[in-house]
Amino acid sequence: MLPASRHPRIDTYENRRIAGYAGQRKTILVVDDEPANRALIIDHLTPLGFNVLEAHSAEFALQITRDFTIDLYLLDVFMPVTDGWKLADELRRRYPDTPIFMVSGNTYEERHDSHCPIPHNAYLIKPIQLDSLLAKIGNALRLKWLHQDRITPQQVSTMVATGDNIPSNEDVKDLVAMARIGYLTGILEKLGSLEVSGIDSGFLHELKTKADLCDFEGLIQQVQAINNGTR
Repeated sequence: MLPASRHPRIDTYENRRIAGYAGQRKTILVVDDEPANRALIIDHLTPLGFNVLEAHSAEFALQITRDFTIDLYLLDVFMPVTDGWKLADELRRRYPDTPIFMVSGNTYEERHDSHCPIPHNAYLIKPIQLDSLLAKIGNALRLKWLHQDRITPQQVSTMVATGDNIPSNEDVKDLVAMARIGYLTGILEKLGSLEVSGIDSGFLHELKTKADLCDFEGLIQQVQAINNGTR
């Protein structure tokens, strides 16, 4: 694996969340043959100020690199025709200084050719943990993160009292039911529909973060605070 950056790790605070970063906007290319996998990363990184491009294949990814300057690559290992490792080798040859992150469902790194130099900077396991991804991106790109206070259950109750746009009791029941059985896809689809309906973006971001981390108990506590605020 290429040498890791010595830039300090990002600060993490229990009551704060990353809201963006200082400096020039960075472009990240996500290469994965599964649209849902690409969408998940795009949904999390775009609100933080990243310009996220996507490609469904290695061949299309190489076309994109001709038209855009990419600051970091996120490559799925298992793709048809040309897999992520072969793409990583080619990208490393063309762009030797650009960070490359490999993404796989395997808990161990399985190279297509163990005799080739390792081309990547990081290896991420699916499902990707957002906090870990951001920490690695921050280190690789030497970012200075900007933070905002997290929304607490107590603040949710206040939002209810002041009439802010929050999910209905029926939506709360749906989210709680899906969280109790760990139905991640259903939760993300529900949050997507709530976003379209104009629900408070900060509140939804908190729920999406908890869902991405598979923190279903935390998600339940957050949405149940809505009912507490209406009692």
